[in-house]
Amino acid sequence: YKIKLNSGASTEQIAAFQKRLETQFPDEGWRFRSRDNAAPGTKRFIDRLVLFLSLVGLTALIVGGLGIGNAVNNFLEARRRNIAMLKCIGAPAQSIFQIYMIQVLLLAGIGVLVGLVLGLVLPIILAGVLNDVLPLKLSSGVYGLPLLTATTFGFLITVAFALWPLSTARSLPATALFRSNVQPVASGLRGKYLIAFIGTFLAIAALALASFPEPLFTLFYFGGVIASFAILYGMARALVAVARRIPRPRQAALRLAVTNLHRPGAPTVSVVLSLGIGLTLFVTLALLDANLTRELRQNLPEKAPAFFFMDIQPSELEGFKSTTLASAGVESIATVPMLRGRIKVVNDVPAKDVTPSQDAAWALRGDRGLTYAETPPTGSKIVAGEWWPADYSGPPQVSFTKDIADGLGLKIGDSVTVNVLGRDIRASISSLREVEWESLGINFVMVFSPNALKAAPHTHLATIVMSQEHESALLGTLTKKFPTVTAVRVRDALDAVSDLLGKLLFAVRGSNGITLLVGILVLAGAMATGLKSRIYDSVILKTLG
Repeated sequence: YKIKLNSGASTEQIAAFQKRLETQFPDEGWRFRSRDNAAPGTKRFIDRLVLFLSLVGLTALIVGGLGIGNAVNNFLEARRRNIAMLKCIGAPAQSIFQIYMIQVLLLAGIGVLVGLVLGLVLPIILAGVLNDVLPLKLSSGVYGLPLLTATTFGFLITVAFALWPLSTARSLPATALFRSNVQPVASGLRGKYLIAFIGTFLAIAALALASFPEPLFTLFYFGGVIASFAILYGMARALVAVARRIPRPRQAALRLAVTNLHRPGAPTVSVVLSLGIGLTLFVTLALLDANLTRELRQNLPEKAPAFFFMDIQPSELEGFKSTTLASAGVESIATVPMLRGRIKVVNDVPAKDVTPSQDAAWALRGDRGLTYAETPPTGSKIVAGEWWPADYSGPPQVSFTKDIADGLGLKIGDSVTVNVLGRDIRASISSLREVEWESLGINFVMVFSPNALKAAPHTHLATIVMSQEHESALLGTLTKKFPTVTAVRVRDALDAVSDLLGKLLFAVRGSNGITLLVGILVLAGAMATGLKSRIYDSVILKTLG
């Protein structure tokens, strides 16, 4: 059905109309497509891409936060004498904290402003460049909510990662004016500063959960970051403890190197945290990028079918096969019967009352493609149960793909009721299969025993593998001889998809590259921590010969 709504209908009104239809006709199994979701499969892909880009953004935020912490620490290290002087003239610790926090926030404000300007200008520039290569025209504009979210993230990250060095600076004693190079300062978050840090981090997490898709995935991501911080902090402390207890090496260079790991004021913990978290996030990002790339491009078979043909009538099947096999360049043809049906009952529970996993929910929405077969389909592997005999004539049986069966809570011996052309067919599950969908062969989630569906009206689906130079001739012959058969040229579809994915992956890797650049700057800042102190030590060593 095609339903035309008023031209002024809002997205909310369309969603309400869809909800009303679902409520009034719960058993119809309709699939809805609207102007906001014209291609559900494409939307799922875009949602996954958005999730990946969101993780890239989170990674950039966390790595950037480490950079802020290192930068603030180096900034305050260069002002140890100034802080000690303020203490000497009676400045309270809280005033010192406020003075430098205001400075940090002012610098952060400049950085945020520059970031917002770049965020406004770059999309406009990129839109002009990419409009020539993308199939859709990119629209650019000023959107208040994303800008506000970015500003809030910027200041929250600054405050969270600046609290540690600022709380350390407020503890700097006045005697550091005379012993600044040898007197360590107690570091760490305590009291209200620890509470402020936890509160700021929770605010960052809450804003991320509200801003990014897949809140549960984002929550797990933050949990992984916290666990990584804890593990790396423990490893850094263990490294310091081991360096303190191992026998002193006899070689001077090695002895000084080991001693510098645990000496007072050594930046061992901060460097290990920065390097560890930065590299961990980079590896995570690289793995996600590789998985996304493999799923989108590398899982396609080397020899995909040239055509899919649908709606082949049983009376046309033999003529279709003989015509195809007699044509030049044809390597093979595969055909299977095809019907459509809808799952109504799962283990005596109405389908509408079943709570499937997210990956299996689509199997309960609307009609699904069905088939029957005497032998397991090519490209599938039986992982549980047994296939029925070729001459099976008992109660209807069905073979499910394992992932969908797991998502619906089904196992061997359970039953499902499927409505096919108005007739309910109850079948028991005899086997579970793993299917190589990437082979682009013909396969189905549900394959029934022949006695269950063979008598029902159905059409046939066919795939043809052949050489490229003969494709046009075969298509012309079959189209002329079988005008009611629908042909899908796989090569054209794959080329279009591959071209689009290549452009999308280029954009993804561009954002990934920005994150890596930020990370390199952060790692460089981590290595520069305590540079002034190391220069001082080098001068002493040279003085001693």
